[in-house]
Amino acid sequence: RYFGATALSSRKLQIMRGCNDSQDVTKDRLELLIYDLPSETTAMLADLGREFRFVGFPRWDPHVSRGITSVTNQICSTLYWVDREGLHPLRVEVTDRGRTFQVGPELFGMKGGDCAALPRADQPAWSPDGREIAFWFSSPKPGVVGQARLDLPWSLHVMDPKTGHTRQLLTGVRGPGLPWWSPNGRWIAFSGSVDGSGSGTWLLSRDSLKLVRLTDSLSAFAWSPN
Repeated sequence: RYFGATALSSRKLQIMRGCNDSQDVTKDRLELLIYDLPSETTAMLADLGREFRFVGFPRWDPHVSRGITSVTNQICSTLYWVDREGLHPLRVEVTDRGRTFQVGPELFGMKGGDCAALPRADQPAWSPDGREIAFWFSSPKPGVVGQARLDLPWSLHVMDPKTGHTRQLLTGVRGPGLPWWSPNGRWIAFSGSVDGSGSGTWLLSRDSLKLVRLTDSLSAFAWSPN
């Protein structure tokens, strides 16, 4: 059972598949394969195991030796490291709007359980030079539970993968899409609704934090190589 593919480079794809001996998708063992386009060959990239059903496609460092992904049940969500041996818990401290939270496997309020009092971390994206990881973070709000969590705003943060230090770049984004780094690492593009500015596709300067709206509608996009 195959769940799609994403590009690792102009020559390689990563493919996610689920393997089991029955038709019950909840028992799938998730595997990542790497497909080499010139040779048309496939090899194992990582065994993601059976513990989690909803695992995002990892975003990898420039050497494809270490990745990062999100694990979610569509309400609870947190981040995990990925390597060729599988998933590994990621723990990091995040300061969001003056409050400090711990990101870790506990955020996945277990097995689809209640995570109303826990923050959410999702959609990580590695910078082209491998020095930073952008990700979305959403703080909990008293009294907001279940599907209503999906309507709370998100903040965009960057993390140093070596030290774990994080920094907040932007707040007040609702329904954000995956952040995409420009090839030179100077800009981060995303779609979503920014509080006070409306919906659209946006560019955020990594250094000056200047926010530029490209379109006034939510849209799919991709950076050209140059």
